[in-house]
Amino acid sequence: MRKKIKWALLGAVFCAAAVIAVASRPAEAKKSIAPGTLIKGKSIPTVYYLGEDNKRYVFPNAKTFYSWYNDFSGITEIADADLYLYPLGGNVHYKPGALLVKIQTDPKVYAVGANGMLRWIKSEALARKL
Repeated sequence: MRKKIKWALLGAVFCAAAVIAVASRPAEAKKSIAPGTLIKGKSIPTVYYLGEDNKRYVFPNAKTFYSWYNDFSGITEIADADLYLYPLGGNVHYKPGALLVKIQTDPKVYAVGANGMLRWIKSEALARKL
């Protein structure tokens, strides 16, 4: 029983030390990167959008990225540890109006709207217009 208590206390001390180390890190990284910036870690290939809420939003795939940007220029590379200072905010959705979506099991065609919402295109003429 004493060994279990000893290991539990030792684990708690290590966890507390880790929390203190992260909490005491200077926040210069957060202050130096403006919201709206594309960021990635030095050893992490994933690209994130830094939101106004200081959260990072992940581009889940290249198609989503290219619906917003033409190329990968303008991405700010930061230290992996600094990247983790920004909490995850969620996924970036396709840019509204950037593409039409056809689902194999559904005869309808949809346009991508705000927040990734799919909106049914009711006529071929409207689809051509979009």
